[in-house]
Amino acid sequence: MIGCQHLKDQNESYGKHFIIALKCGIKLISLGAACVIHAFLPWIFQHTTMLGLKEVWDSLQRRKD
Repeated sequence: MIGCQHLKDQNESYGKHFIIALKCGIKLISLGAACVIHAFLPWIFQHTTMLGLKEVWDSLQRRKD
């Protein structure tokens, strides 16, 4: 299977990896949308993107340990 080594390196099944990556991708798309809206309306979503990206980054870093 293509990418098998990546799954072994992460010690995850395809299904588990799929769910984690899908959730991360949806979160990042949502944060991108909030950032675009903030560009037009700077008084809303003032900290949403920054805090959300930190949350995603911290989550990914925990998976490395």
